[in-house]
Amino acid sequence: MSYYVLGIAEGPLGEDLSPLSNQTRVPPRARFLEGYLNEIAPAFQEFSDREEDILGLHSFASISPDQVERAKTICERLRVSLSARPDSWRVRLGTIKFPGQAERPFEPLVVRRRALALIDRIERLLDSAQKSGASLVFAGGAWYVPLCGIKLPPGTVRYS
Repeated sequence: MSYYVLGIAEGPLGEDLSPLSNQTRVPPRARFLEGYLNEIAPAFQEFSDREEDILGLHSFASISPDQVERAKTICERLRVSLSARPDSWRVRLGTIKFPGQAERPFEPLVVRRRALALIDRIERLLDSAQKSGASLVFAGGAWYVPLCGIKLPPGTVRYS
């Protein structure tokens, strides 16, 4: 399980990333979002900057203003696909083990209404990014720290 961040990057996308605004960032709730991301994020694989798995450990994907229409087409295709699913379903993502407990399957529940609401949120972010000339960013792993504005202790090395 990894933490991911989704939001609008106002500044340039380079090694020194500015934190995403709290107003334009989807709050990360890893256990809540994991099943939804597994259903939605792979559709946006083409926007992965390093051509790595979009749900990989140190993933980084960005949608520039000139790519917004393509991303909206993907959102519409996802909306149709998710609307045809049952009201809720479980997604098997492997196993999970907590200290002192036995390993057990990790199968988060995905609720269609919430999945469609996440698609709506992505479309609103795409509209905002296009209007402001910014990029929509989805990232995890080492990219999560600077994009969320987390200050690391002095002397800490950040890998990407």
